[in-house]
Amino acid sequence: MRSSSSVLNHYCYHLIFSSLKINNNNKNDKFQVDRSNNIGDEVAYFVMADKTTRGKDFIIKITNNDSIQTGRDYLAGRVPKLYVAGRIIPTTVSYNPLWSFHLAPEYLDFYHVALGQCDAPIFYTEENLPTICELLFTNCFWCPYDARIVREVPASSLMDNTPNRKRRIN
Repeated sequence: MRSSSSVLNHYCYHLIFSSLKINNNNKNDKFQVDRSNNIGDEVAYFVMADKTTRGKDFIIKITNNDSIQTGRDYLAGRVPKLYVAGRIIPTTVSYNPLWSFHLAPEYLDFYHVALGQCDAPIFYTEENLPTICELLFTNCFWCPYDARIVREVPASSLMDNTPNRKRRIN
């Protein structure tokens, strides 16, 4: 018999994975997102913030045309409350250099229902990164309830912060 938190956890992931068209049918326990009809040449970057980011931009990269448009519609006020959800990758990337993790673009999307089982503030996630996925989030899937996208960032303004090298990224 499942505990009530286990049932809630299963229900929350079902809601998210259904909306993201995610399946978990392969043997390696890696989720795959069906993006076949939505992939384009466009890439967009958005700043995501919550009360804990303290002015440090947490930048997400979106490669799905529908999600890019949804993010832009939200910023323009055409979409109500919107949450970000995605899989944590515990590495720094050039477009998000202030944080030691990022969200995998292929597993990132927006949702409209507040969920609790995959929620943690951005700074808390950073501080507890070595253990957070195994302790709190199934498959490192994260949906920070208080985080919102606050602006789009032009790709041309993002720089690779590698020492002795300044290179624009795409």
